Amino acid sequence: MKKIIAIAIIVGIMGVALNAQAAISVTATWNANSEADLASYNIYRSTTHGSGYVKINTAPIAKSSTPTFVDSISGTVQGTYYYVVTAVDTSGNESGYSNEASIHIDTSAPAPPQGITVKIK
Repeated sequence: MKKIIAIAIIVGIMGVALNAQAAISVTATWNANSEADLASYNIYRSTTHGSGYVKINTAPIAKSSTPTFVDSISGTVQGTYYYVVTAVDTSGNESGYSNEASIHIDTSAPAPPQGITVKIK
């Protein structure tokens, strides 16, 4: 199996976090590999740029023309998350990491408005 040179990952927030303890869904999509012996994909996440990746799929991600994975993050979700994907062939060989994609999740409320006045007319 050829080693993956680059996989484009598009990450978007599918849920809205209303506070730091909310749960959100992040959807990752990438370009499908073209190797005939491709079996599946794995996806990894980290909160550190370039390292510390942990596999987050519990079952192999099936090959398809538009591979997708939905990551559910709960608890304290505020921060930046980094994702990479690998390809696995039918012999169980796993490629190196794809390019890294990241998303920043901001669950902080804006500052309250200031300077309000009221008048009777």
